[in-house]
Amino acid sequence: MSGGYLATMGFGLPGAIAAKLACPEKEVFCITGDGGFSMAMADFVTAVKYDLPMVVIILNNHELGMIQVEQTVEQYPNFGTDLYNPDFAAYASICGGEGYPGRRARATQGGCCHRGDEEPMPDDY
Repeated sequence: MSGGYLATMGFGLPGAIAAKLACPEKEVFCITGDGGFSMAMADFVTAVKYDLPMVVIILNNHELGMIQVEQTVEQYPNFGTDLYNPDFAAYASICGGEGYPGRRARATQGGCCHRGDEEPMPDDY
């Protein structure tokens, strides 16, 4: 999805919640960047409140990647795209879900959090 320089970020988690509500029998996976997740991370509590089992994978590169790319394309200097992130796995636990730090992430330090009875993703995904 592209916003045509309108920075449409933060849709991953709300979109996953909508998908789970529309098809509760299906497994739902949300793969999102840290910037996009941070824009809607309060919605994780909604997934917990309504007992919506899903897997959320956060690709944590500590920046607003979409904005950084748009700045590069326009030949602007990179400005204001770096992020200071919380411990997303701990955040999931505090919200009533389950959080697992990414152990095998190479290019990024990602994480995985989910809510429900399913098993956590294996370390070698």
